Amino acid sequence: MKLLKHLWVTCCTAALLGTASAEPQRTASIKGSSQSLYFGGFNHYDTSGRLLSTFLTTYDGRTDVFPLNQRINLNSYLFSGELRPRASEPGNYEADYASYTTALNPPWKEYGSFVVTLPTDDTDGNGLPDICRSNKAVNVSTTGALYVDWQYPSGVPTTDGLILTMSRGINQLVGSYTIRLSSEGTVNGGNFQLLNVGGSVSYTRSTAAITFNFAISDPPSLGFGGTRTVTGSTTYTVLNANQIVLPQFSVTGGGATYTFQSGCTLNRTGARYVGSATLVDGLPDTGWADATSWVIEINDPNDWDGNGIPDISDAIPTPPFIISNPQSRTAVLSSNTSFSVSFGGSMPLSYQWQLAGTNLPGATSATLNLTNVQFASAGDYRAIASNGGGSATSQVATLTVIFPPSITDQPVGGSVIAGQSAQLNVAAIGTDPLYYQWRHETTNVPGATDPILYIAHAQPQDAGQYSVVVSNAAGIAISSTVILSVVIPPAITNQPQSQSVKTNVTVTFNVGATGTGLQYRWLRNGTNVPGGNFARLTLNNVRADSGGIFSVIVSNSASSVRSANATLYVGWPVTLTNFVRDASGTVRADLIGLPGDYIFQSSSNLTDWVSLTTNNAPAGLTSFSDSADNGESRRFYRAKVK
Repeated sequence: MKLLKHLWVTCCTAALLGTASAEPQRTASIKGSSQSLYFGGFNHYDTSGRLLSTFLTTYDGRTDVFPLNQRINLNSYLFSGELRPRASEPGNYEADYASYTTALNPPWKEYGSFVVTLPTDDTDGNGLPDICRSNKAVNVSTTGALYVDWQYPSGVPTTDGLILTMSRGINQLVGSYTIRLSSEGTVNGGNFQLLNVGGSVSYTRSTAAITFNFAISDPPSLGFGGTRTVTGSTTYTVLNANQIVLPQFSVTGGGATYTFQSGCTLNRTGARYVGSATLVDGLPDTGWADATSWVIEINDPNDWDGNGIPDISDAIPTPPFIISNPQSRTAVLSSNTSFSVSFGGSMPLSYQWQLAGTNLPGATSATLNLTNVQFASAGDYRAIASNGGGSATSQVATLTVIFPPSITDQPVGGSVIAGQSAQLNVAAIGTDPLYYQWRHETTNVPGATDPILYIAHAQPQDAGQYSVVVSNAAGIAISSTVILSVVIPPAITNQPQSQSVKTNVTVTFNVGATGTGLQYRWLRNGTNVPGGNFARLTLNNVRADSGGIFSVIVSNSASSVRSANATLYVGWPVTLTNFVRDASGTVRADLIGLPGDYIFQSSSNLTDWVSLTTNNAPAGLTSFSDSADNGESRRFYRAKVK
């Protein structure tokens, strides 16, 4: 016995469980025929002109008694009509007969025996002459003898010659015959009939159980007439691949029982099993044994292993058994996958894969290959292996179809003011579970494993490129890259400074500021200065009327801030201004001039001047203070270029 094995990598160890089905019953045909023929009675006139009705019945080998019959009532008798082959004399057929007439009382004119010679042709060699086979036409003319054992009135035995003709169409049970007795010279006739069986047998090779179901024909003149359907069961013996033997068994139906005597041996030629069978009684409506010799033929078309020996006599196969079950699979949508199974048992094995209990067309090998799997491919798969001994079914293996992520809503970048919260969103579809990982530049963001990336207090270092990787067991999807800008509000770190210059020089104002994406807008006396959009404002060839109060507005998308005012003096003489005396008596004043060093002096009489301090005025502007309070009612101040 060969065992077919398929190996594959499994993810776990499981018991090799499955289900097995018993060997299926097989059906073959059965047919057969009796070697006896049934002849109906015929009418004729004797030499005295009396009308005779002559009936054939089973030959009993005796001349001293009336032929076998069964009296039904006072004037009615049953005869079997059997014309059977004479033992050990091929082609010779015999029957007893009795002739009846209403012209006599008692009515019997004569009785005796009837012998004819029929063709012995047996074209298919099954032991049954063609004349007894329904599939052969019959056209016969032959001679025979009528042996009169007793006749009225003399009772003296005599012999009469006869000529018999028989005609029957192919595949017909009933034919016609004519008979002419030498002593009478007239031609008379009637019908004859084959006795046959036809139907089916069902068998199970492993148990040698066989069940018969066939029709058997009875002559119409007998009690039942027509055809009976009979059934019966027995077991059989296989002597070898070419011989089976049936024991004694019976079949019943239509109120009759037919018993086949033991030892019926059927010999094989191809798919045909032919043999002689002996029935205890082939015509059960009569009270004696008749039509007992038959030829039976079983024709078995079943040959599961194709070795030329029909299953009914072939070796008993080992039923399939599971060696390796298929394993569950997970496959990506539109990919390819496969299931494999291994069974043992008598070879060859036939395979059939099923999905959800339904056969898959063309899936008839140990490996099931699935290409371009779709969601409809998902489900429970199993394999069924069968041979002449039965079938076995594997465990179920489940195919799960998954599909990789696909991003349906891409994240959208934006800007956020430093310190405020920021949020990036993504939406994706795919087989669960989906996994998310946000990336900043090319580095994974720790803990950022949700569809939403939330930054509670955005800082400048949070700015940059962001993307998200969405993954599952089927694959990954990477979002588009977006930019998050973190905007730092503007703050002025260095204010623009006032200055005093002479005419026709270049003047610059500068402002220092921090922030993201700063924009500048310089003002002179509250009005935008053309071109004043930078941190440095440059004024070329200033004139006396170029002076004024200057400031700058620094802004970005977060907010804006305005600088302190810075005054530009153009072409002014040295001037002391903005005198202020505070509560303590200290006097403060500003100087407007040109860049240089200045000596500040005070006097109470405009004659005597006292130097107070020397200041450097790089921008032409400086201030001084005088805390001396000598009680004067007035005091004068002046500044001199050093």
